[in-house]
Amino acid sequence: FPTGGDDRFSYLRLIDQGDFVAQCNVVTLKQVEPGKQATLEQFQRDIKESLGDNFGEFVSASERANDQDYRVIRVVARGEVEKLPIVWHCYLIAEQSGRQVAFTFTTEGTLVERLGEMDQQMIASFRFDRPEVEMTRKSSP
Repeated sequence: FPTGGDDRFSYLRLIDQGDFVAQCNVVTLKQVEPGKQATLEQFQRDIKESLGDNFGEFVSASERANDQDYRVIRVVARGEVEKLPIVWHCYLIAEQSGRQVAFTFTTEGTLVERLGEMDQQMIASFRFDRPEVEMTRKSSP
């Protein structure tokens, strides 16, 4: 369920049978010039840097185009926060125009199985809003 945010940032929490399973942070990133989005390697460097001392290792990393022709980078990292094992499922989604958004699903290592594929299902359902210029043009009489 949604728990907070602002124009660029939102976070959601997954509660299952009264247990906190995961948190998903969603950040609208600055639009970049078409073709100038981060590479898989740059996204991994950014993740490692942002996790700092909490970073342990990368579990997997992939890049693909989805059904909407968005570029989807997925990186799974493992580490520790206050001696608690944590797994991060990080996504960068970008469309050809340069709009992009990042999702980070954070869960305790022992709860990864309860998260299952919910992160992937959420990413598969994501759609960018139509650009405002296009919406204005279509709504004009």
